[in-house]
Amino acid sequence: MLRYKNREFVLQLVSNKKYQTISKPFLYGFQREQTAAVRHKNILNWGELRDCLRAPQLINWYLRATNGTCSQRTSELQCCVTPLGGLGTKMKFSECEIITKLLLKYQTNLPPVVHRFIEASFVTPEDIENVLSEKRIACCPNKQIDTDKVFENVGSEILNTLSALCGDNTHKRISFGEQPTFMAYPWAALLMYNGRQKFQCGGTLITQRYVLTAAHCITDDLVGIRLREYNISSQEDCAVDDGYVIHCMAPPIDLDIEKIIKHEKYSKRTLDNDIALIRLNRSLDYERSVRPICLPERQDADYFKKYGVISGWGLTEKGKLSDVLLHAEVPVLSLDYCQKIYPYTHFNSTKICASGADEIDTCRGDSGGSLVTRLEGYQVGRKFRYLQTGVISTGVSRCGDKRSLPGVFTNVASFINWIEEKLEL
Repeated sequence: MLRYKNREFVLQLVSNKKYQTISKPFLYGFQREQTAAVRHKNILNWGELRDCLRAPQLINWYLRATNGTCSQRTSELQCCVTPLGGLGTKMKFSECEIITKLLLKYQTNLPPVVHRFIEASFVTPEDIENVLSEKRIACCPNKQIDTDKVFENVGSEILNTLSALCGDNTHKRISFGEQPTFMAYPWAALLMYNGRQKFQCGGTLITQRYVLTAAHCITDDLVGIRLREYNISSQEDCAVDDGYVIHCMAPPIDLDIEKIIKHEKYSKRTLDNDIALIRLNRSLDYERSVRPICLPERQDADYFKKYGVISGWGLTEKGKLSDVLLHAEVPVLSLDYCQKIYPYTHFNSTKICASGADEIDTCRGDSGGSLVTRLEGYQVGRKFRYLQTGVISTGVSRCGDKRSLPGVFTNVASFINWIEEKLEL
């Protein structure tokens, strides 16, 4: 083990810093001898997790002293995302308990879904190809998994596993200025088309492999998905915080499409069942600016509040409203009210109706984008999470209409069983 001495240095700031509640000096210890009474240490850092979640806040690592060294912890660099969407640890596949259990249980007769799970657990393509290598690295789930039940409904298991991570936007409440901070909606996706108008619709990241959008956004010239975007017209997205520190996002992620799943009963005329899934060509690692949104936990669950939140660039087939991501809080209206405005549209429990204070509010959502709501008191350590209740179906195409026509949304809770059925490892 390497030991370092005199690894300290002092930096002089260019200006004096005023002390505040959140900014005070640290008392430096001068004692040369470590007394036996001091048996614990604390380390403060942001613990960057390159392969999983980057910590959204300062972490206080609590360590126990052991013969002059710190107790061993799992390295942050070993963190990974499992095929089911939960956090795992990189290790030799032969040391992963769930993989060894599955191999012993099925021997050479692996069911297709189990084979896909094991294959998707390997960290790199080389790990999959080197069949005879004992050094192959797999992402092993941190959470115990019931191997007898986990593959009965893979879609349900994926969404249940994601519930501990989804809907988190670095623990910040969304404040409703015209422009949100650039990591307020880490699940926002852009659909890319091979035509004059590159971006025509939005979508929502719901797992590390799937984007949810509207069926009417699926066309023959749809070619890809963009994530981690804020300002469409800029090469790099940066912002200055209250302490005059510049924060920049990594470049946008452009992904190819492996498969498109449009609802079988989608009607172009009535926009019934206006919902679709897009499977990405590879799995994503989670980070502060790329995280999935939560979905309703069961079919027809009722999460409706008086208000919802729409966000986007105002994308429609006719163009865009803004280069920069916008958002708005919109009141949810009764279906009877919308039926009077859109007499030729059939309104039932599979739809949601909502409208802004003016036509601009409604235009801040993307066609195919999300209507979300905030749920309070979700679990220990998380005061709230964001959950997608709707997919923008129609209404935004009428942007600029002085009548402030409401938007119509596909009710996600009415299609949870369909989504679970279509999700694959």
